[in-house]
Amino acid sequence: MEQLIAYTIIGITTGAIYAVAASGLVVTYTTSGIFNFAHGATGMLAAFAYWQFRFGWGGRRLWRC
Repeated sequence: MEQLIAYTIIGITTGAIYAVAASGLVVTYTTSGIFNFAHGATGMLAAFAYWQFRFGWGGRRLWRC
């Protein structure tokens, strides 16, 4: 039961992040008519920062599943 609750929260959080990214792309496209690929660059920067913290500098794991 604990795993079900944990995976449900993780799924809702991941879905919310995807929804925010998608709505940002939609707003940019509908206002300017041009796809702005800076959203992908921002996501890549966040992923690299996480990787650098976790594996490069020996950071600790933030959650347990």
